[in-house]
Amino acid sequence: MKKLLSILSLLTAMFVMAACSGGNTPGGVAEKAVKCMKDKDYKGYVDLVDITETGEHSEAEMRSELTMLLSEKASKDIEKDGEIESYKILSEEISEDGAHAVVKMQIAYSKGNTDTEEIKLVKTDAGDWMLDMGK
Repeated sequence: MKKLLSILSLLTAMFVMAACSGGNTPGGVAEKAVKCMKDKDYKGYVDLVDITETGEHSEAEMRSELTMLLSEKASKDIEKDGEIESYKILSEEISEDGAHAVVKMQIAYSKGNTDTEEIKLVKTDAGDWMLDMGK
């Protein structure tokens, strides 16, 4: 009985770990980013961006400013194309060194047009995938 309980506990732990690890792939982060834009969660989008502090501004200040700029740009894009209706990953390519990735996504808008976007990502020192601002 103890052996059965141990095996069940181990299997449960494995399933939990597998479920939690799937979100930090290049495709997973790209999907989160587009979902944030669809939901107008600009702060959530900016939280996915790799930002390093500069001498002039703190990371928090830079994130706050980027959130404001993104909100303004998004409202203009919504006016032009409509809101995001759906999206899907077309491909995911990770560089040979494993430090960069490009995810191609197809995004459909409410005014009828569809675009293919390339989302660039970078792997941080902590091993997390984040949106690359192309420094």
